[in-house]
Amino acid sequence: MAPIENERSEDEVDKSPHFSKIDAEDANDIASKFYKQSLNFISIKSTTLLKGIWHVEVDASSFGKMSSHILLIDSHTGKILRTV
Repeated sequence: MAPIENERSEDEVDKSPHFSKIDAEDANDIASKFYKQSLNFISIKSTTLLKGIWHVEVDASSFGKMSSHILLIDSHTGKILRTV
């Protein structure tokens, strides 16, 4: 599992992760399963909780081309909100 990285200021980072039903490991699992459906999944770069939403950044390849993707996951339900 990749370490949780906080590249945002302290004000932006969720101060109440204990209220989340989905932890970082669950968010990473959801993201890897989601991207493995259509891409050659490579690795998780970072996982950050921001205002109740997990931001999971992954590296993946498709047809030999590397790309970065971000998946937004609701920390209470585990629902995928969108990709960025």
